[in-house]
Amino acid sequence: MRILADADLVLEFFLNRSSFAEDAHKLLVEIAKLPEVEVYVTDKCLKRAHFEFLDRKSDRTEYMVNSIIDMLDGRIIKINNRIKEKALNSPLRDFDSAEEVACAMEMQLNTIVTQNPQNFDGSTLKIRSVGNLANIIQLEKNLEQSYSLYPASSGVFQLNQTPEANQSAAKLHEAGLHGTDLHGVDLHGVDLSGVNLYASNSYGANLCNADLSGANLCNADLSSANLSGANLSHADLRGADLSSADLTGVNLSDAIVEKALFGGNSGLSEDLELDLKQRGAVFEDC
Repeated sequence: MRILADADLVLEFFLNRSSFAEDAHKLLVEIAKLPEVEVYVTDKCLKRAHFEFLDRKSDRTEYMVNSIIDMLDGRIIKINNRIKEKALNSPLRDFDSAEEVACAMEMQLNTIVTQNPQNFDGSTLKIRSVGNLANIIQLEKNLEQSYSLYPASSGVFQLNQTPEANQSAAKLHEAGLHGTDLHGVDLHGVDLSGVNLYASNSYGANLCNADLSGANLCNADLSSANLSGANLSHADLRGADLSSADLTGVNLSDAIVEKALFGGNSGLSEDLELDLKQRGAVFEDC
């Protein structure tokens, strides 16, 4: 997982100037050290840190800036003229954020971690808080321990029956994933039956052949998700958004669909659409 840390968040760690310092510490001290995570920052971030320390007349200026560089193992993205030009043409209102988006796209990073998500409104990248990122990493660990690809080339998850995996699976099902940001996450073929995903954001997630039977998906965002072959029987979908989701071969038997939003769905037969309407689902033209 390759992510860009927003400059404001990085500065919180070193300046300890707001309630976000704890999040910054978690990102840079804990998450950044995980082998599966690569954290990047922009060179502009380091320049800002340098000026902040000078303004505070700190005698630790060089030490603190160098510690950032050492901590990130040289993963510093230089903002060149090409990136500045892309930022100028960006729909984002905040220019610094537009530069960071351009940097992330230049380096093919798909996630920016920030405490100011509003600054990135309009970006096509995944914008996550530190808390969201930590939840995603833990979820992926649980899934990796609970499932294995067999054979490796098949792309199909098989349940791992070891005691450690069973314990991990139990943690997954006990986990409070309500409100979790899962957009774009690959969860194909996994068992999420009975999991509480209330108000979660699974926009564009790959849930192909996933078992979501009995799951709490009230007010969840499943728009544009791949739900082909998924088992949603007995799931609670009240108020959920399934617009533009791929519903090819989906099982919605006995699912609660009152006020669930559909529309623009591929793989949805006329008979199933009529059945869903009769059960209280809402269809909008897309």
